[in-house]
Amino acid sequence: MNLSEIFNENAIAVDIPADSKIKALEYLTKLLYKDQAIGDESEFLKDVLIREGEGQTGIGDGIAIPHGKSGTVRKDCIAFGKLKQPVTWESVDDKPVSVIFLFAVNKNTDADNHLRMMAMVARALADEEICRRIKEVETKEDVFVIINEITAAMGIAAVN
Repeated sequence: MNLSEIFNENAIAVDIPADSKIKALEYLTKLLYKDQAIGDESEFLKDVLIREGEGQTGIGDGIAIPHGKSGTVRKDCIAFGKLKQPVTWESVDDKPVSVIFLFAVNKNTDADNHLRMMAMVARALADEEICRRIKEVETKEDVFVIINEITAAMGIAAVN
């Protein structure tokens, strides 16, 4: 598994016009549904919100990594979104979020695969320069450039 396999290129958006966490999650969920990565928008969103209720997914510095383990997920992947304006989010630093990595994982996926997906993203986000750049993306292509650089640094194949 590598970043090119887990980032859903059809579920990457910048300048999302959401004014709440729910609207941001709905927007990314629609992208996943449109791409057929999930089979049911409302069921997936419900599962994401259940997980949100279990603890903070805002990791600080304006970034959140919500995730839903759901039977409606057809393809384990990550959607990416950058919001036009930060929104209130339960976060370790109590600050709003403007960048979202939404993990879509089938409830039957091996827990190790889910953890590997999260670890790859966490490893990339441990780099302050990557975090700074990901928060400054202006286009979908900018996101791909950063993903490709991270992928190359990890010694694996690039996306698009």
